[in-house]
Amino acid sequence: MSSRSALVTRDPTTGLRRNPIRHPNGNPPAPYGCRWCGAEQRHHGKRWVASAGQHAWTRPTNTQILARMKARRAAKEA
Repeated sequence: MSSRSALVTRDPTTGLRRNPIRHPNGNPPAPYGCRWCGAEQRHHGKRWVASAGQHAWTRPTNTQILARMKARRAAKEA
């Protein structure tokens, strides 16, 4: 197992995979946050993450949007 994959965890409340760098407080990203880092478009600029490198805001996939919506709902109910 690589050290990068050792950082990835599954949030027990929301079910989303996360790591301590991208979502340190465990809150799910906004449904329409960046595909790669979860940041909202209006606050994004240029960012770097290991999975995508230096990147501009990219629309999340429909699957990501749905998963994020479900995760936010689960977090509210918990």
